[in-house]
Amino acid sequence: MSIFVEVRGRSLDILSSHGYQVSPTLPFLGDCEIRGDSDSIGGRLLGLHAVVALAFGWDERKNAIRTWLKNEQLSHYLSPLESKFVFNSGGLAGSMRWRVEALFALAWASNLTQVSILDPLPDDFVSLFPSISKSESTTEFRQRVRLRSTDDILRELDLLYCLASAKTELHICGQIDQGNSTPTLLSVQQRRHALEWILSEVEWEEVLLDT
Repeated sequence: MSIFVEVRGRSLDILSSHGYQVSPTLPFLGDCEIRGDSDSIGGRLLGLHAVVALAFGWDERKNAIRTWLKNEQLSHYLSPLESKFVFNSGGLAGSMRWRVEALFALAWASNLTQVSILDPLPDDFVSLFPSISKSESTTEFRQRVRLRSTDDILRELDLLYCLASAKTELHICGQIDQGNSTPTLLSVQQRRHALEWILSEVEWEEVLLDT
């Protein structure tokens, strides 16, 4: 049996239990391979951690976060848009706050959390990362990053892909989304974005989320 058929069957079963119907014509995901190693994805996690922290506290955190990124040599792990946000202005704070959902998905893919990809962010999520306010080193954190297998990431990516499609279809048809136990569409898309990036060859801001 094709891995894609097995993966899709699992996604349909899980989403059916949440009350969602997924179009039978939704294409399978294409061939996927992890794009980087634990070190590079660990760097991306740390860079995104700083972006999200800044988005939730621009005025009081900007100087400390800029210094920490430079001292830990993490600035090159930011996307161009994130770099503009961090080093130029805080005008993008609203959209950057949503990237905490992408950060969660990256943390899951890196085995830093065992929380399900469809669960809410854990209350202690920030404790997974080095403290920027204390100028903590990133060495110990990087040692904890252990990427899950391609197949494991593919299964969760397909689940998010199908859920995004089902939620979008409900919105287009003007129907109420009854899946109160699942993340919002914006959260799903951010989490999907992160896993798509891991399994693709494109840069962060170039990831496409077509369904």
